Amino acid sequence: MICSDGGSSPHPTPGIEWAQVGLSDLSTITSVEVDFELGASGVTIRARVRVTGPTGVEMEALTAAAVAGLTLIDMTKGVERGVYLESVRLLEKSGGRSGTWKRSPST
Repeated sequence: MICSDGGSSPHPTPGIEWAQVGLSDLSTITSVEVDFELGASGVTIRARVRVTGPTGVEMEALTAAAVAGLTLIDMTKGVERGVYLESVRLLEKSGGRSGTWKRSPST
């Protein structure tokens, strides 16, 4: 999951409701992107939330990734009962008072 405090053009993400993402003031969120990558051992979900203003949106991006993962579980549980969500974690954050942070590749 990637989180950024930079602005861009707003465009809603199909399947993710703003009410599910909206932990902060929704008027400051400029975009939400959720990408899926199918790999040999599962699906990687990356969520990016952009905002204008001084607030961070780490929780909104984590929520978007988690909701997307839970949606995949709901959609596939009829085919594979053992499907599960393995981890939800912040990979990168930029902007705001704390500046830029990136998770090291080993964690």
